[in-house]
Amino acid sequence: MKYLILLASVIFLAQSCSVAPSMRESARSYDWATYTNFSWQSKIDSAISSYPLLLYPSYEAKGSAGFTVPLFYHMDKKKRADIEVRIKYKTENCNDLYLKLSGISECREVTSVDTFRLSAANTWRVARRSVDIASPLLLGVALEAQGEKPWKKDFPVDPLGSADNSFKPGEYSKIWIDSLDILIDGKYAVEPPSLNNGATASVRELDVIPVNGDDLKSLSFSDKRILAIGESVHGTGTMNDMGVEIIKNRIEHGKCRLVLLEMPLTLSFHINRYLEGDERFKPDSIASSFDKVLFSSSSFVSLMRWIKEYNRHSEEKVSFFGIDRNIYRLQSSIDLFYFFYTLRRGKGDEGLKAICNSLLLSDEKFPFKGADSVLHANHGFKGILTRREAEIMSYCLNAEEEATVDELNRFRGRDSGMYENAKFLMKTMLKKDETTTVYCHLGHANYTSIAGWLGSDMRPFGEYMKGSYGDDYSAVGLLAGGGSYLTWVFPGKMGIRRLQSSSSAGLEYCIERSGISPCYLSMDKLSDADVLKMRYIGNTESKIGQFQWVFPKCMMDGVLFTKNASAINKREEFFKMNLDYHVQTLFALMYLYEKKRDSMNLFSEIFGKKVVLPLTLSLFLNP
Repeated sequence: MKYLILLASVIFLAQSCSVAPSMRESARSYDWATYTNFSWQSKIDSAISSYPLLLYPSYEAKGSAGFTVPLFYHMDKKKRADIEVRIKYKTENCNDLYLKLSGISECREVTSVDTFRLSAANTWRVARRSVDIASPLLLGVALEAQGEKPWKKDFPVDPLGSADNSFKPGEYSKIWIDSLDILIDGKYAVEPPSLNNGATASVRELDVIPVNGDDLKSLSFSDKRILAIGESVHGTGTMNDMGVEIIKNRIEHGKCRLVLLEMPLTLSFHINRYLEGDERFKPDSIASSFDKVLFSSSSFVSLMRWIKEYNRHSEEKVSFFGIDRNIYRLQSSIDLFYFFYTLRRGKGDEGLKAICNSLLLSDEKFPFKGADSVLHANHGFKGILTRREAEIMSYCLNAEEEATVDELNRFRGRDSGMYENAKFLMKTMLKKDETTTVYCHLGHANYTSIAGWLGSDMRPFGEYMKGSYGDDYSAVGLLAGGGSYLTWVFPGKMGIRRLQSSSSAGLEYCIERSGISPCYLSMDKLSDADVLKMRYIGNTESKIGQFQWVFPKCMMDGVLFTKNASAINKREEFFKMNLDYHVQTLFALMYLYEKKRDSMNLFSEIFGKKVVLPLTLSLFLNP
């Protein structure tokens, strides 16, 4: 038996359930972290009459699942808290199980950690554990376990959740949690009914600044060397439009010469070529790059057209690159193949032919390393690529080669990879007095991991950036009181959904009460001890998963708020497409292989008559 550890990405529906007489709270009533390391899955076990929460490993049995409970409204901030946890659970094929209780103080600082071992049990068992914590604002409750790793055949199709992950777990480690009670000084912990404690924030009308058009350049963050705009919800055109206006403003007034987006670096080379005026790279291909992601095609294609026109009349050119990575390595090969193949139009360059071959149609074990060798052998394709472009391409090829092939770990390593990419691009592209604007999700842009108390590997992109660049790096959040958004509705399909309303303990609620929209709230108006709920992962259908307890001042410099957000507009054909990542990757291959079929077979044109199934494609089709 192989021993590994358990953990958690827990998404579930809130349903009523029967509980033991001595217990009150269903385990499903808490805001379990849904963004940790994607090691666990969860489901409601309908085979058991009480409908308990079932946790089970999906990719590996390593990690921890947890949630936070507010304590600040139960007591004076200087008082100690006597906390008791009661849990009714049972296990199967589980060897080590631990309950970890963390006291969390100002700015999410962990001031105490108490770990208790729970005995593995194949029948229902109730355990009670108590701890005394000094001056906590939040209580972190986590389960950590050690069990068996599932077989690969039992893995869910898609680690991102766009595929159906409701498969039946196999015969490996399982943990059922029927009920879970938190008692504070002998009283059951419940959500605060209102903002009635000094530890929570009260936003006044005079604290917020109305924002319209030209107002943007007068806001405190406008002159930052590195500004990250973090949307709290992927899939709203409203937030995309707001981000685009900030980017334009910084280009015109803030010497912004580099725009970075939460998009794979490999996909962005052809977009940057379009901005430079290369007529081989068309607006339609750029639109298709944004079409299959949760960004507005119209908003960002419009921005790219605007930047292209700006570059035509300006000596100081603006560049655009992605800082993310593809979850599927084969897609990176496809992106770069498409770029070099487009460059080869009208040219008989043998080097371009060779690098295309290395990227996609060879049986090389290390395709990106081989492509980089071709790049250097051809002196960076001088006269075809610019010096900077060749330097970035070499960096990109080596980064892809060094990145793991495993999809889950590629996803886990996104934030550190985004940081390394951004750092390299800024060093390569910018003069000392020029600035950068980043557009991504707030979960990446913010300064502190919301789930950092669960594990040290939970650092977001913004924490890396803040550590390196200090006050030169600023993050601003985009929030909405309500509205609609585009998201995954079932495997391979997207649809429009409504945003959940913020509770009275929510930051969005506090700002909306001012009656001003759109507006800006500086985090200087809050304190390090202010704890509020905030929409953190907005594009989820979980009934309780959109909001988490946060310390807003420690996450960002400010927020731009709009009362209502509208979903991204997509073409009707978009909603008919199968957007499963595997399917889209295969479609991309088919497009490349057949695009020249009417005039000349792509393989014959570039690589001769003999076609070898690429190793990357072989691995993709036969995992």
